[in-house]
Amino acid sequence: MNANHRRFWLLTVGACTCTCAVLSSRVPAQAPTPSFVAEVKKAEAGSELTKQQEHCEIDADRLAALGAKPGQQARIYKDSSTFAVYTLIPRQEEPDTIIRMGLSGRQRMGKDAPDSFSATVAIVPAPRSELTDEQADTQGELVERLDDDGTHTGLLIMAPHGGEIERPTDLQSIRLKEKLGKPRVSTWILKGYDPPGPQTAYGRWHITSTEISEASYPLLAQAGKRRYDYAFSFHGKAAEGLLVGGTGPMELKQEVAEALKKAVGDKGVEVVIAYQGQPLGGTTPSNIVNRYTDRGIQLEQGPTARREYWKEIADAVAEVYRTKL
Repeated sequence: MNANHRRFWLLTVGACTCTCAVLSSRVPAQAPTPSFVAEVKKAEAGSELTKQQEHCEIDADRLAALGAKPGQQARIYKDSSTFAVYTLIPRQEEPDTIIRMGLSGRQRMGKDAPDSFSATVAIVPAPRSELTDEQADTQGELVERLDDDGTHTGLLIMAPHGGEIERPTDLQSIRLKEKLGKPRVSTWILKGYDPPGPQTAYGRWHITSTEISEASYPLLAQAGKRRYDYAFSFHGKAAEGLLVGGTGPMELKQEVAEALKKAVGDKGVEVVIAYQGQPLGGTTPSNIVNRYTDRGIQLEQGPTARREYWKEIADAVAEVYRTKL
């Protein structure tokens, strides 16, 4: 956490195994196989990849040989301290050691973003959940947390962009569970932290919620083995205000929106219900908040709402779900 981010937070929260030297020097000791040394190339002109910050194209046969699936995530290392998580998109490539990224994708590992450079692709779980939160903060790492009894089918609370990715959505998830105080409530949280240097937690760890793969996040896979009566996810957005989305029933969205208006509407925070297909509306079935329930609600929150009223927002959501569990 750099000094500016720490000051903000204090104010707001009060191939396979390779023996070559290049692989061992690029990937830190904790990164296991399967992995391979690749040549990163820029996206082909006119390709959809040019618009995608989080995508990396990889040869389909190479992907299969690594035991990975299309659409799962991988860590890609420029060197031991410069890396990011990407979603893998299959294509045909010759030679099969070439991978491709758009300009914004290459810039996740540095603003210089040369058209071509060597990197190591590691097919590993995206988080390093053996670390404590404090260790993850110090190392600029990502951890996954699940608080779940493994049996109930009540409410799954989600924060896929916690830590310093979209502050303080992880704290809101924890507070919501505490306020409900009921056994039929679980939390699944990802916490990503700012790495040392110019990279940010958002740039290194953010994966859009429609593309987060259970193959890359083991605790999400565990939580997703059963269906729930309800799911609720906390998010952050750049624009001000609150956007209530998801594929849950309109009556539930209206109930959440009214509770939020009552809590923060008089503080100048606009509350809007997302229309079908609205950007950031969470209305696609593939969004993680909709995968395991028919009553998924996603809440996108602007900077002021998250900074000034994150507790009030979590408490308002608790009022809605308290009578439903």
